[in-house]
Amino acid sequence: MHQKEIVDTFEEISRTYDELRIEVSHVLEDENFVTIRYKYYIRTIENPDEELGIAHFIAIWEIKDGKLYRGHQISQPVMSIDDSNGTYNKVKV
Repeated sequence: MHQKEIVDTFEEISRTYDELRIEVSHVLEDENFVTIRYKYYIRTIENPDEELGIAHFIAIWEIKDGKLYRGHQISQPVMSIDDSNGTYNKVKV
């Protein structure tokens, strides 16, 4: 994703939601790979008092010469059976 696409994405999010919060639960390192697990939470413009979990993500990054070299990301929407405030336990790394 190019810088302009990233800016456009977050501008669209700010028009759609009252607030977006990202919670990181896991950061794991193995040789030249880093894996991060996180979840997006939002507050809607219509109901800013309720925070909803909307998606789970896992990203795997390859590090080369001290820089992010290649990344892979998968996501899954939050399901109605998910507990938005406790679908996974945080791991202190």
